[in-house]
Amino acid sequence: MADSAADAHEYREALFEKLGADYALTVKPDWQVFPVDARGLDFVGFVFKSSGTRIRKSIAKGVRKKARSIRTKDRHMTPYQIANGAGSYWGWCKHGGGKGLWHNEMKPDILKKVAYSKATIKEMQNARKL
Repeated sequence: MADSAADAHEYREALFEKLGADYALTVKPDWQVFPVDARGLDFVGFVFKSSGTRIRKSIAKGVRKKARSIRTKDRHMTPYQIANGAGSYWGWCKHGGGKGLWHNEMKPDILKKVAYSKATIKEMQNARKL
C-alpha cells in the first residue's frame, strides 16, 4: 500500500512493466487506484481492509437463504444437501469473520438437523462397508 496516489502510480508503472516483460500479462483497462480502507479490496469472496476481513454481502445472503431453506424445506432435502450446504457456508463464515452471522442464522434447531444429517450420512457409509 502506498502513502500517496503519486507513489501508487509509480508502483503501478513498475508492476505493469514487470507483468508485461516477465509474464506476458496485461492488466484490464478499467484499473483504478483507490484508498483500500475506504472501499476495501473485494477479492475471491472476501473484502479485505486494514481493519479486518469480512465476507461479501451476497455470500451472507446465501447463508440466510440456506438457513431458511433448511428450516422450512428440510423434509424435501436429502441429508447430503443439508450437511454439504451448511458446511460450505461454515467455511466462508469461519475464515471471513462471519461467525456472528453463522450463530445468528444457524439457530440450534438448524444445527441439530445438520448434525442429524451428518450422522445419517456416516451410518449410510458404514452400512455400505458391511
